[in-house]
Amino acid sequence: MKSRITKNECPRFTILELLIVIAIIVMLAGLLLPALKNAKQAGYLSACANNQKQITMGITMYTLDSDGSYLHNRIDYGDDNTEYWRWTTRIVKDYNISGMVFLCPARPDHSITTTAPSNRAFWQVAAKYKAGNTIYFWQFPSYGYNYFYIGGDLFGSGRPAKAGQLTRPAATVLIGESASLERNTAAKLEAGGCSLAPYPYSPGSGTVARPVHGFKCLIGWIDGHVSPATASVSAGESAVQSLYQTNQLGKGSDTENCWTRDGKRNWF
Repeated sequence: MKSRITKNECPRFTILELLIVIAIIVMLAGLLLPALKNAKQAGYLSACANNQKQITMGITMYTLDSDGSYLHNRIDYGDDNTEYWRWTTRIVKDYNISGMVFLCPARPDHSITTTAPSNRAFWQVAAKYKAGNTIYFWQFPSYGYNYFYIGGDLFGSGRPAKAGQLTRPAATVLIGESASLERNTAAKLEAGGCSLAPYPYSPGSGTVARPVHGFKCLIGWIDGHVSPATASVSAGESAVQSLYQTNQLGKGSDTENCWTRDGKRNWF
């Protein structure tokens, strides 16, 4: 006589049936997890591109309000040159651009020092540099500015570009995903830098472009569009070096490049 399952009984499975069910679940998870990971990375890429569009919009608004002159890499406050704002702080304060758009969601939180709070809070902690400070939260955004040829140079000896000087707006770098000049320091492996150099300087010498989304480094161009430059590898200094090849971002010292105001070789 066949046994019947009553309302309060649980169906009985053999060990073999349970193993088959578990194997199916494992197979489905193996198929779905890569798709979920890809979807997450695509979301990061989209959010990062939106960040850069907002930043380029802020810089453009500054330019329109400044008789066509681009934002300087830093703005001095005080007669003794010991206090100044970076370009990042200026557009946050003056053009209602959220400080959070300077942080790419693909980068994990990182601490600037062992005692500093998470980088995601840095806009709420300090907006200015002042002589004697040792924590420069505003100095480590995810995106750097083409300070050499658009924002003047880092040391203030060059004048920012004027809109009329830029003959190739769709092919000239304005901002891009950056790597800190201290990028080999353990606490700053994920840190960006507020500047973007037109040459692949070594760590400690300059901030550089970096592929953050796998092999891709998102770049915001003068005309406001955002598109990726693609590295041949995805990590380390070799990834940085490959972004500066002539078929990608090139270098500011190349005869034809995407850094200078007219696309020609031109150093200050």
